[in-house]
Formats: sequence, structure tokens, C-alpha cells
Amino acid sequence: MPNEAKPGAIETTAIYRRESRQSLARTVSRLFDNWELSNRDRMELLGMPRRSTSVLSRYRQGQPLPPTGDLIERVGHLLAIHKAPRVYFPRNRELAYRWMSSENDDFGGFSPIQVIRRVWFSWPAIGSQVPGPNTG
Repeated sequence: MPNEAKPGAIETTAIYRRESRQSLARTVSRLFDNWELSNRDRMELLGMPRRSTSVLSRYRQGQPLPPTGDLIERVGHLLAIHKAPRVYFPRNRELAYRWMSSENDDFGGFSPIQVIRRVWFSWPAIGSQVPGPNTG
């Protein structure tokens, strides 16, 4: 059938709806609060320029995330990462949140957040192709 939707097509399209992006913005804001991340870490994990930290409070208030694939993908990865410690520590939510910023021997003494930041530095930042105010 030529017009038949592929499995997963509805879910993929739905994530780009404004309401879905608003929910994701609030959810990732709460997640960052629970992980007790600095604004610098938050911006880096979202792949956004550090000079744009005012967007963090707008996301917390429900401004939708931009409909860019990279940002939506990053948030999806962060939510998936968040799920693992909650599975390991189902009766201790505080420990699950604290685990993200605690040094871990399995990660060479680095915290999971430090490892994520290291890996994601290789991803291009959102808007990195747009010249900044001092670059012309």
C-alpha cells in the first residue's frame, strides 16, 4: 500500500509538534534541576552556545524546544540515560539523580555527566554555523 504509514512514523512526527516540544522542554529542565547541573553543563548537553543561557528559563516556563533534529535527539538520549539509574536504584530516587554527577570507577573516575560531555563535544553545536557577533 503506497500511502500506508511506516511503523514509528506517527511517533517520530508527533515529537515535532509544539505541545510535545513544550513537554520535552519542561521535562529536560526538571531533569537538569534534579541532576543539579550548572548552566554551562546544561547548555553543553543541549549543544547550544553558552551565551544563550536565558533560553533555559524560557524552557522551564514551557517555551517549546526548537524543532531541530539534533536537539530533539540529544534530549531523547538524556531521557534514556536518565532511565538507567532509576532502574538500578528504584527505591532511592535521590541516589539515582546523584549518581549522574558522582565519580564512578567504571568510567575511569569520571562522573557520567563528565563522560557525556566528553562524548558530545564531538557533536556540532546547534547554530554553530551561524556567525556570532564578533565573527562577522
